[in-house]
Amino acid sequence: YRYYRLALDVWISRAEDRVAVGTVPDWAPEAFGKTHGDITGYVERLSWAKDDAPIEFSRTWYDPDKALYVQRLT
Repeated sequence: YRYYRLALDVWISRAEDRVAVGTVPDWAPEAFGKTHGDITGYVERLSWAKDDAPIEFSRTWYDPDKALYVQRLT
């Protein structure tokens, strides 16, 4: 979020991640290593600006066999 703050003058004051399992989307690159429909790690993030307006929404799929999900907002 440093880039947001310095380049866009947007300060993220808080974020909420919801971690679950989901299916790999049909547009996932082959390099991901899992194919469409496979079960994998899934994160949805919602972030708010300092005026408490929602400012960011993201979806992330990850392979728990290769990565550990960690989130820090400091």
